[in-house]
Amino acid sequence: MKDGMELDLKNEMGLLRSNYYHQTRSLLHPAISCTETDVFKVNNGVFTFPYNFPFLKENVSHNLIRKLAVINAIYVKCFFEEDNVLDEYHLPPATFRKFICRMCESRNFKTLATGQLVHLCGEKILEYVLEYESKYYSAVISEKLDNDISLENMLDEKNLRFLGFKFLPICVSFAAFCLVENLPEKISTCEELVINFQIGRQLIDDLKDLEKDLQQPDRSYIIKACQRSIERDQPTIIDIENLLLESNFDYEIARTIVRYMQAAEENACKLNFKIFLNQIRLYKHKAKMYERKK
Repeated sequence: MKDGMELDLKNEMGLLRSNYYHQTRSLLHPAISCTETDVFKVNNGVFTFPYNFPFLKENVSHNLIRKLAVINAIYVKCFFEEDNVLDEYHLPPATFRKFICRMCESRNFKTLATGQLVHLCGEKILEYVLEYESKYYSAVISEKLDNDISLENMLDEKNLRFLGFKFLPICVSFAAFCLVENLPEKISTCEELVINFQIGRQLIDDLKDLEKDLQQPDRSYIIKACQRSIERDQPTIIDIENLLLESNFDYEIARTIVRYMQAAEENACKLNFKIFLNQIRLYKHKAKMYERKK
């Protein structure tokens, strides 16, 4: 695939779906019903991510990209299922048990994907697997246990970086690509791209879902920050919205989102990630629209 070559992404997603289920079917337990919606869509930035790579370098093997796309899909599936377990623990035991079972299945997925990564590009890839997983789990711990988030420190860089780390596992496929293509100097740019994008995406989703997040046992950074300032265990959505309006903090959040999406856009341009750029610009547009309303 060369720069400028038209990519039939819809067809690629069909092939990816087929290859994914072909490789994972033997790992699935027949007693666990699968009711998830189809995630193999052209607008799902996680599963389309490896299809950005050929635009970085000419004459990249299409077969390599397809292999990486399947590995990426299998690998990140584990983190999706772990997230479900952490987010849905409040459900009735009979319902929650299925989430636990799916997470146990997905651990086998991660083992399968890691083995394929090593076969493809050698044991060097394990350094990146370890680093990204370590940062991912640090972010999960911070998200679940952090009790000192306030309006004064929520937008501090050190706090926002943890939000970005939750998306890092998808960088493993790019690290593998760079090892195969001898482009290790490009890996850090991809890491920054993903971190900046995830910070902006998480903030704009949290800002949009205030009322929904307020009803959840585990609350978003924005809800936690407002709750600390309001000094009430059970603030209402009116309390939250009034505080954000009076403090002008929603405007500060919108400006922060724009800043991180601009940084993500710059990194995506450096890597010529044409597909992912569309998602970045969509989120940046949403943030700028919100910024202008204020």
